[in-house]
Amino acid sequence: VAILVRGRSHLTTIVPALRQANLNWQAIDITPLARRMPVVDMLSLTRALLSPADKISWLAVLRAPFCGLTLTDLLVISNSTSTNPKQGDIILFQLLRLIESDSFKTLSVDGQQILSRVIPVLLSAWKNRGRNNIRDSLEDLWLALGGPDTLMASSDLDDVRAYLDLLEKWQIAGTLADWAGFQQAVDKL
Repeated sequence: VAILVRGRSHLTTIVPALRQANLNWQAIDITPLARRMPVVDMLSLTRALLSPADKISWLAVLRAPFCGLTLTDLLVISNSTSTNPKQGDIILFQLLRLIESDSFKTLSVDGQQILSRVIPVLLSAWKNRGRNNIRDSLEDLWLALGGPDTLMASSDLDDVRAYLDLLEKWQIAGTLADWAGFQQAVDKL
């Protein structure tokens, strides 16, 4: 049985009814691309790669499944080795200082292992940004961080590919010149 609707708003009563009836169902193109977690993680990774000062995106990347730091470890990172407490430090550079400081030992054992794996990958991507187009740089970084291994379903990989394809369409001369326009395009899918 199929249920066709003209718009997502028509599902506000249908989806809860299906759940309440304990029926198995599959939705196609119901959740916008921008709300799917692998795409949210890719958006954060994109923003972090484009801007070292975007602290929220960098912390989101460190929390994403392909990095996997706990909130406690993120708090240690945020509060350690700060040289500019009023404005905050660039997270990537803060991570580099953290490894060499005593604060590194206050991270969880898992956090220490994660950062030992992740920091060289992030630093390499940061140093090599601009040498390749943004889509390829982002995809290479995501692969190096182990992004595909964290996906739950094959549809998640399709979502990431759709995001990367859209990013490729919006890049100009290898970079993303219109972030707001790109964000609106992601929101529409």
